[in-house]
Amino acid sequence: MDYTQAMLTVERTEVFHRWLVSLKDRLAQKQILARLERLAEGH
Repeated sequence: MDYTQAMLTVERTEVFHRWLVSLKDRLAQKQILARLERLAEGH
């Protein structure tokens, strides 16, 4: 079996930043950022 792993690039844009800081739920902000960090690390 041949397994290949897709490469992902995580970029934080100004549009994303504005959307993120506009969220009223601070816990959601932290969870989104944590998930993006794990995604950037390949998890």
